[in-house]
Amino acid sequence: MLLNRKKNKENQIKELKEQINRLTWDYLYRFSKENEDNVVFSPISVYTLLAMAADATAGKTKREIVDDLFNGIAPEQALSALSELLQQVEAGDEFSDANAVMINENIKCSVQPNYPDHLKELFRGELFSADDMVPAVNSWVEKQTRGMIQGIADDSMKEMLLCLINACSFIAKWKKDYEQYQVQNEDFHNSDGTNSRVRMLSSSEHTYFENRNYIGFAKPYKGEQFAFVALLPRDIGFTESSFAALDLTECLAGTENVIARVLLPEFHCSSDFDLTDTLKEKGIRTIFTRQADFSPISSAWLKAEAIKHKAYIEVDRQGTKAAAVTSMMGFAGAALHDLPEVREVFLDRPFIYFIVHQDTGIPVFAGMIRHLDPLGDDEDRLTDQEKEELYKPVYDDICSTILDEDGILKDRYDRTLFRNAHEAYFRRDLETLHHIVAELEFDKAFNMQTDT
Repeated sequence: MLLNRKKNKENQIKELKEQINRLTWDYLYRFSKENEDNVVFSPISVYTLLAMAADATAGKTKREIVDDLFNGIAPEQALSALSELLQQVEAGDEFSDANAVMINENIKCSVQPNYPDHLKELFRGELFSADDMVPAVNSWVEKQTRGMIQGIADDSMKEMLLCLINACSFIAKWKKDYEQYQVQNEDFHNSDGTNSRVRMLSSSEHTYFENRNYIGFAKPYKGEQFAFVALLPRDIGFTESSFAALDLTECLAGTENVIARVLLPEFHCSSDFDLTDTLKEKGIRTIFTRQADFSPISSAWLKAEAIKHKAYIEVDRQGTKAAAVTSMMGFAGAALHDLPEVREVFLDRPFIYFIVHQDTGIPVFAGMIRHLDPLGDDEDRLTDQEKEELYKPVYDDICSTILDEDGILKDRYDRTLFRNAHEAYFRRDLETLHHIVAELEFDKAFNMQTDT
């Protein structure tokens, strides 16, 4: 009996993962059609807020949300499985999320007596009341996103009586630090046909992925609980096939005996979405009408006015910072043995990206980059000394790997390798030097695994 219950819970968690993955690709596609801007959002934040809304409603209001979110799993079981899944994702220090329900002081007496404890048990959330909802909501958001998002409510929401909120943040450093020679200025080819000179980060990554639509890679953060996954469409620009749902665990598995030589641009972007129309298109409508039923929370007559999402991400040579908030504003109801093959994944044109929890495959953040602002003139200019500093450390690193203390080639390496590195250095061919470093890194990792 216990084994059956455990098996059922595992199946429910697996189904939720698939649902979150489908939501991720569906929203990416919808956002790509709505505008030409860069995009960042948190699938796990949107999903959690909608799950809170499903739990906070009843009747037809609840059924419409449940049908979209849980794919046939009973709501109680689905919410229990989601709680367990979120605990797995939050096991480390990199990612954190928080949930809250804020009630206007005027209807505080209408709150169901058991709801605060229920909210705490199921979502680890808090319920509190406020006289002035707008500053209270914004203050909570700023605190939970570690200052990356200043707020989501404005003066048009002064009359709100209820607010469901999920906020999350992510801060992590790369597993392997970038050296100065790995930072270079290159062109990024924007979606509008223009070019921007941007800061590119060069590295070799041991997780390479490809299918008929994409080539891509995964780059781990310190602790290896999370990875940055980037997908470069084979076709220039984004087509409908670019958003065919892809299981991100396939990207994390990679391709055997292949490494990626990567160029990753430094970037930052923010997005602000009103999800109300999107949710209505998906069949979630009653919650926005006078027929909405929020009786599990309150006996007051309430309806949702809007569901909004706001997110921010910054990727640079140190690592990644990201934050998101999703809120529902409620108003009164009247209202290998051989050397590996090396593949290039140069993110020098529009691409899709994710921050993925490696054990579960859950994308906590996702987005796309279509255009980047160019560097200023001072940032793009390198002195001769700075150019030398780009090449010499790479060459020295190669020599220290393949030569012994007396400068003699180690037995395991071919003399052609040293000659190629020597010639590339004097030609100032950084591309070939990085190719050689990538081969040596993979060879070193392979031999460490063989030795153990």
